[in-house]
Amino acid sequence: MRLVADHLAGEISADTIFAHLTERERLGSTAIAPDVAIPHCKIPGLQSASLALFLVPEGVDFGAAEGKRTHLFFVIISPENGVSEHLQILAKISRLLKATPFVAGALSVTSVAELQSLLGKHQ
Repeated sequence: MRLVADHLAGEISADTIFAHLTERERLGSTAIAPDVAIPHCKIPGLQSASLALFLVPEGVDFGAAEGKRTHLFFVIISPENGVSEHLQILAKISRLLKATPFVAGALSVTSVAELQSLLGKHQ
């Protein structure tokens, strides 16, 4: 989660992002399938939501069902009062994940360009 926080840092410090994401995970894992997790949090003072997609080929023990490793992370940080935007992002991710070929395709890409192309095909 530290690398994620470092990547998303901008108007809010990486330490703040890391603390909020970690606190949210303490409530329960955001792993939603054996290969997919959606870590998310709301942060006071943040002006707009950010979404990042991370692919970890070797996987991470992230509390997924059956002890399987998580490889695909959709990370959302939202303003504390940005409930509507936060829910819209979650809905878009949900639609994307229902496209069965997306997850399988994402798990087999070998470059950022391939992942971007895959995302373009499923929007």
